Formats: sequence, C-alpha cells, structure tokens
Amino acid sequence: MAYKIGLDIGGSTTKLVCLEDGKIIYKNVIIEDSPAHCFEAALDNLIDNTKLNREDIEIINITGAGSSFIPDNFLGYKLNVVSEYEATGIGSAFLADLDKAIVVSMGTGTAFYKVIDNTVEHVIGTGVGGGTIKGLGCLLLDKNDVSVIDKMGVEGNTTKVDLTIGDISNGDMPGLPMDLTAANFGKIKSGCEKIDVAAGMFNMVFQVMGTMMVLTTKVTGIDDIVAVGQVSTLNSCKKVLDDFVRFYGINIIIPEHSTYATAIGACIIGV
Repeated sequence: MAYKIGLDIGGSTTKLVCLEDGKIIYKNVIIEDSPAHCFEAALDNLIDNTKLNREDIEIINITGAGSSFIPDNFLGYKLNVVSEYEATGIGSAFLADLDKAIVVSMGTGTAFYKVIDNTVEHVIGTGVGGGTIKGLGCLLLDKNDVSVIDKMGVEGNTTKVDLTIGDISNGDMPGLPMDLTAANFGKIKSGCEKIDVAAGMFNMVFQVMGTMMVLTTKVTGIDDIVAVGQVSTLNSCKKVLDDFVRFYGINIIIPEHSTYATAIGACIIGV
C-alpha cells in the first residue's frame, strides 16, 4: 500500500492529510504556538489515530509559509518541500474534479490562481481574508473566535448597517437589484446590534472576494471558481457568495475537504 503525507504549515496552524492509494485516510487541523510544534503534534496525531508507525513514514511533503522553519530530517523525518501555490492550485482542481479553474485560496489573506491542466499561475491577491475577519472581530465585536463571529454574522441583518441600492434610489436602476449593497457600513449608527455589525463585516469581506472573483473570470475567460481554505467553510462565506452566483451568474464551488486543499496538493505533486 502506498502512503503519502502532506502538511500545509502556517505560522500557528497546520493541516495534515494522509493518502493511501490516492484516498484520504486521515486529516486534521493542528493549532500550536509555532510551526515546529505544529509539525510534531501533527505527526503524533497521525500515528496515534491510524495504523501507521514511524517506520512506515519514509518522506513527508511539506508546504506553506511555516515550512521554511522546518529543517530537513526534523525529528528524524525526511522532508520534501513543495511549492505552496502549486499545491493549492492542483489540490483544489483535484477536489473539484476540474482540469481548468480559477482557484481562490482563502487564508489569512486571499490568493487567486489560474489552473489549466496542472499548470498553476498566480493571478492576483488581496490582504482581505481570514486575518481581516479575526482582526475586525476583535476590534468591533470584542471576539476572537471566528466560529463565534460566524454564528453572529449569520444571525445578523446587513440592511441594518449597509446602504443598499434601494436606500439611495427612488426607483429601479437597470441591472442593479434593489437589495445590492451600495455602501458597506454606510447606514451604521451608534448603538446598533453586534450581530448586525458582524453581518456587515462579513458582507464587506466576502464582497471584496466575490468582486475579485467576477473580475478574474472576465480577465481569464474561465467560468469555474473553486474556493478553498478554512475561511471557505464559514456559513457567512456561502451566504454572501451565493449573492454573486445569483447576481452575476458565476459558478463558485466549495468542495468537500476544502480546508485541506493545499495539503492534498502537496501529496499529489510530492513523493
């Protein structure tokens, strides 16, 4: 049996995937205070929760910004460093079963890639992403747990904080639905409910991403968009991006296991 292991190592979060004959047999997200501790905890968890032993692990494919802090033969493991953008692009296309796609990697920031027949090209990126959500959550809501902020956002009402086309227009504007956002936080007043602020925050963040998705499809001529990363799994993400599907007719796919796309890609193109 052929095992392949991929680690997508960030600053304090690591995603681990183990494939057996091309199928996922184990996956996990590890949060520790450093890339080295994440690496160690990830391998310990893999061995504790599968039938693998240390001697079964001949090589580990690693990628991500934190991989640069892990020396070869760390803890006795032989390592193979894989390009993060290639791993993300190929892993995402694999999950979506597509040969051609725009891949949107939603991490701390957001990166856009063009993938055609396993060739990956970086298109553009933005600093708006998961880090923005966490930072604004602390600033505006006094919360730093993204899952809690996400729940608040789903319960909130964006029309309490955002100006819509309907708010500023006396009648129909051709091609612009009345519920389309005209100004993020353009209606906010002191004393508004925090759940509505959370909803407005997510609306702003994911509208930036959605707008860039639409523009990227026009620039590249590729219709299918694959959104991956932990941020893509938030309920607020789907809620906002569904509007872009409805308004602009783009095809946004959030595949199963989207959190692990980069680690899966590291397995696929690694050894």
